[in-house]
Amino acid sequence: MYEIEEVRKEEVELDEDEAFLPIAHFHKAPGNTFGTPFVIVVKNGERLSSVIEKIQSRLSVPEKEFDKWKFAIVQAIQVLKYYSEG
Repeated sequence: MYEIEEVRKEEVELDEDEAFLPIAHFHKAPGNTFGTPFVIVVKNGERLSSVIEKIQSRLSVPEKEFDKWKFAIVQAIQVLKYYSEG
């Protein structure tokens, strides 16, 4: 199955201090993904709280539900580190 979505201008024209950050949702293990992966643009030195706000905004998840989510840096299928906003 394929999904087509409009590419936002800020996702095409990156500044030198910006990069694409791939986002995927998984349950318990990185190999158990679900939903549709996407990318967001982050700036060098951008705070985790700002990145988390971008993810919540992009997905339009209510705050009460979003507060239950955990965030992790994943390489291949291995979690390198979990993060919490608090």
